[in-house]
Amino acid sequence: MEDFKVAQFTKELVAIRLQRLEDPSLAAAELIRKTLHTALKALPPGPERGKVIEDAVRGGMQGLILADQDVPRGGVAVVEALAELAQDLGLDPSETLMSGLRGLAGLRRLVRPDQLDKLRHEIDSRYDGAGEAFCAFLHAQPDPGRQRSPAN
Repeated sequence: MEDFKVAQFTKELVAIRLQRLEDPSLAAAELIRKTLHTALKALPPGPERGKVIEDAVRGGMQGLILADQDVPRGGVAVVEALAELAQDLGLDPSETLMSGLRGLAGLRRLVRPDQLDKLRHEIDSRYDGAGEAFCAFLHAQPDPGRQRSPAN
């Protein structure tokens, strides 16, 4: 799967499809779910599955961002689609959720802080404790606004 760029593929699929749809957030979530369903069925169980989930979520959400859509709404729709995916494929729901949250956190440099805060709040209101995990993943991401001085 190394040569197959799940994030890029999903981003392009989502961006193309969103231009013609009535509810882009739900469409992005469904495309991510379908992409992952196909990709994960081809993978043996193991840690690579989490990375594929993370990449597809990040790529699909980048497509949503490129189409100038509602990031918090899209992020919540993706998390809900991941719950369905975990059930469909018999995946651990917590691991699937954590991989998805890592993918969403990877968007930090592309999304305004107020949107990230709204996304955290929306996730936490639906999945108890998931907002805290999302914050931890966000803080683990490089800070795009931090300037390094030569002394650092």
